[in-house]
Amino acid sequence: MTQDPDRLAALFAPEAVYVERAFDPASTFRGRDAIRDYWASQIVGKQANISFRHVVGDMVLDVERRRATVKWLAEFDNIRFCSSQAEKRVRFVQVAILEFTQDTRHILHLEEYLQSTSDSRFRWPALDTSELRLRSMLSMEPNAFGTQQGACSCEFCGREFPSRNALFRHFRSGIPFLDSGTSDSGGIALGCPAQSEDLSKLQLPPSELVRESRRHVALTISYHCQCEVARDGHEEYDLSATICGAALAAFPSSDPQLDVVFRPRVAFAVPVSVVRQAAVNVVTMRLPRCAEGDDDVEVACKLNSALEAAGSNAQVLWCTSVGLALNATRICELQRYEALLPWKVFVAAELGALGAGGSRPGLSERALAQRLKRGIRYLRGAECWQNFCERGKARGELPRFQLNRVTATWLPEHPGWCLVSLAVRRALPGMVQRILGGLVAWARGAVPEDFLEQALSPSEDFLGKVPKAPESCLNLRAPHMFRYENKTGLSLTQGAAAEISLQQLRAKIISVEDSTRELESWADGLPQ
Repeated sequence: MTQDPDRLAALFAPEAVYVERAFDPASTFRGRDAIRDYWASQIVGKQANISFRHVVGDMVLDVERRRATVKWLAEFDNIRFCSSQAEKRVRFVQVAILEFTQDTRHILHLEEYLQSTSDSRFRWPALDTSELRLRSMLSMEPNAFGTQQGACSCEFCGREFPSRNALFRHFRSGIPFLDSGTSDSGGIALGCPAQSEDLSKLQLPPSELVRESRRHVALTISYHCQCEVARDGHEEYDLSATICGAALAAFPSSDPQLDVVFRPRVAFAVPVSVVRQAAVNVVTMRLPRCAEGDDDVEVACKLNSALEAAGSNAQVLWCTSVGLALNATRICELQRYEALLPWKVFVAAELGALGAGGSRPGLSERALAQRLKRGIRYLRGAECWQNFCERGKARGELPRFQLNRVTATWLPEHPGWCLVSLAVRRALPGMVQRILGGLVAWARGAVPEDFLEQALSPSEDFLGKVPKAPESCLNLRAPHMFRYENKTGLSLTQGAAAEISLQQLRAKIISVEDSTRELESWADGLPQ
């Protein structure tokens, strides 16, 4: 092909319109000069080694209306200037609608529609293929591309099949596998419907026996962890084992052949070792195979019954089906914590008692609130937290980060109580407790005035010296998974059940403190 732009432009009328892509101003060319420029830059300048096939049998010509519809196949090397790959072989099928001038000598309007077939899934024919065979290829007629499937028969029932695919469909309609003693050949054979009478000797195929469950869920849970004392004297929270045991109890296998090793693959958005109790946490886990037929509501109900029977205070708020690869730890972007503290813990005994009932702040309480805000300003601007981590938990240099949120508010519904809320990308064990403990100690005047500033510095002189608040006041408000939830449209952390759980946990913290006075005793034990 010469690809001569002048000869191409001469085929069009001076006022012609060439529409390469419909409704695209940049791909619509008006006038012979514009058409010539397009052909010179896009066709001549970017296409090489062109092969072309006009499908004559599909051409439609309307003489009265001076219109024609044509179809062709083409392949060429597309020259690319802004890519590491200089050339790319392109194949496409294209249809054009043409309208001619009154004397039918020139094209007045040309409109193109293209379908690329460059992907490997398309079966591109040879361009010299005959019209009849080309049409059969377009219709995907059997054997149009020259692939012959051999005929075969079932050795059990003797039925003939045109291909092996048809034979295997016949097998799948019967019994999947037979025991080795039922086959004439002495081996395991695919099932035939004619062999389905002796059900006592049937067994599942090996692939079905060894495959893992395909039921992967995200459990939105709340809990107040029960602890166990390990050999080294430290407390351990084995909530993961409790949930796995509940899953096995809730979904027992009814078929002995399906009793394969259960691999739960549990992942917490926020590890239980970081915080003892949570209003909302998200756990992704693989359920046993017999749970594949249950919907999300049934899964949540069965798990809650099993957890209650096991004596656990963990509760599944709701269940959401998710993809097999989802890991709650990886998609957690932010951990939001809150602590309920009585105002009394912020005031040393010699500084004076709070106002009666604590329903409205008195003058001394207003001063305390201002002091608390100053302490929060230190925390908001800090980036180094090595002195707030457990000994041995933070080996090497910790990454620098800032708290995403730190606030302290008066709770009108709970007079005399302060709500401290903070959010962090990923907290280490004991970190949030020491942040609260350092803030309380500084507000009470139990430490020097520059204590927070020094503890938040890179110096290790304060390692282990920041007091640690009791876990009873702290809870995980919710892990935040904004990107995943926005992308999928799922809600793993927000709902009416989550708000109810939060209010119940707050009431429980206040009730426990009223009966034990643990927080007040801890605060009074701080050095004065």
